[in-house]
Amino acid sequence: MAQKFVPRSAEICEKSVKKFISMLGSVEKLLIVTGAGISTESGIQDYRSKDVGLYTTTTHKPIYYEDFMKSKSCRQRYWSHSFLKWPRLYHAVPNINHHLLAEWETLDRFLWLITQNVDGLHVKAGSNKVTELHGNARYVKCTDCDYTESRQTFQEKLDRVNPGFADQFVIPGYIPTDGNIHLPLETENNFNIPGCPCCGGIILTAVALFGDKIPSFKLEHSQQKVKECDGILTLGTSLEVYSGYQYVLQANKQNKPIFIVNIGPTRADKIATMKLDYKISDKFVPEAAEICEKSLKKFVSLVGSVDKLLVITGAGISTESGIPDYRSKDVGLYARISHKPIYHQDYMSSNRCRQRYWSRNFLAWPRFGQAAPNINHYSLAKWEASERFLWLITQNVDGLHHKAGSKLVTELHGNALGVQCTNCDYKESRQDYQEKLDKANPGFKDTYVAPGEIAPDGDIILPLGTEKGFKIPPCPCCGGLMKTAVTFFGDNVPIDKVNFCYEKVAECDGILSLGSSLAVLSGFRFIYHANIQKKPVFIVNIGPTRADHMATMKLDYKISDVLKEM
Repeated sequence: MAQKFVPRSAEICEKSVKKFISMLGSVEKLLIVTGAGISTESGIQDYRSKDVGLYTTTTHKPIYYEDFMKSKSCRQRYWSHSFLKWPRLYHAVPNINHHLLAEWETLDRFLWLITQNVDGLHVKAGSNKVTELHGNARYVKCTDCDYTESRQTFQEKLDRVNPGFADQFVIPGYIPTDGNIHLPLETENNFNIPGCPCCGGIILTAVALFGDKIPSFKLEHSQQKVKECDGILTLGTSLEVYSGYQYVLQANKQNKPIFIVNIGPTRADKIATMKLDYKISDKFVPEAAEICEKSLKKFVSLVGSVDKLLVITGAGISTESGIPDYRSKDVGLYARISHKPIYHQDYMSSNRCRQRYWSRNFLAWPRFGQAAPNINHYSLAKWEASERFLWLITQNVDGLHHKAGSKLVTELHGNALGVQCTNCDYKESRQDYQEKLDKANPGFKDTYVAPGEIAPDGDIILPLGTEKGFKIPPCPCCGGLMKTAVTFFGDNVPIDKVNFCYEKVAECDGILSLGSSLAVLSGFRFIYHANIQKKPVFIVNIGPTRADHMATMKLDYKISDVLKEM
């Protein structure tokens, strides 16, 4: 569902991406302009993308402000459509793009964000330094006085004055960027619209409709931010609408660099310093089954009936962060290359093996360490606020659940963001150890530029012999061997962790497994244990799992498409 409206992007060129990031990183004060393309991964359709945009797939045309104000039938058409589609827009959640930009606010180089979108997802993701140029469809306003209220509150009023309307017209479609939909003509006949409770005036969503004027204070503030910035990054916008394009023009006149990420042509391509026709990578997300709304609703309902839910996650939950899993068909690490992990016994007994491990890990660390949580990690972190959420057990070592804010979590196999001595209790962060590796191996990262990709354990693929002469700093306390704080293949998960997880299985009323083939016993045993206790087991995984025959229900869907409905 979320990917339905994401247009096909160009094949990613690592060299171009590195160049783009390097040039963008030289900008001291960065101004960002976003458009509808940033929300397509939240299941909200953009306007102009080839084959998937609203204007390229339907005859849909927006309602203009002048028509809305003078024509009652036009207002009825607008509000009847908006009324039916509101539940989906209301429950739309920020995707990884929104969350990353919200995190960027902590950087000194981040100046401001201007969005042309009205979906409110930047604010929902936590952005504060943002101007919603065209308003926010999550609110309504009176066109005569200053009265405003939430769109959800107005939805309840619309429901009361139009009893049965929502049941009469069930919507099969999609969410356009303005929250409107495409319905047969005359659907709106006799649709009632409450007036302003203060003055009786006409109520409109708090957005600038086509043909309406953007408030002057927003325009002036945005123009000031262009003056203050040292460069502009536009994300997911064709810049066809002048209200957003004007700031790129202004920056160009001031000889400031312009960086564009958009799938398809934009109005500013000729003046761009550099442009990428890419999206946030789905390179490692396997192809999912076609979503059946009926099955999805049944799954959500069944999981929702569990009073104490235990969640188990695997590598599949992190594929949308650009980290491949191991076993997925066509895209899993084992399915594409002959990569095999390093075993604990080999690591401990062979210096050459340790050199191979750390040389690869050293080169991969900058990308692995900076990997960001995706919408799946953020969703599960928010679930902790629910009384029905019991605990999260993850088989992953990428630390992304913690980065997303999860606290009720057991990292079964450890966390690759830390290192530890195998001889004493000494520990330090992986980043601190990276600096030691760099000092001990001057010039290594310049000689061997990692050409490949990150494995789920933070490893990469390099030619044999690359590791020769690679120096590994010992433990500063006892001189022992240093190792990432993870359980290698062939090693045992600490018994206290195992027993704690068994306790959580005993406490729970059901288990939800996300993104794991459960091929490894360390995770599978908890599913097996729950099944023996006759507790329901729910699975979301693209491809077969070891526990399919035990599952109460299983979906072969993309995880984000399921979690956003729960």
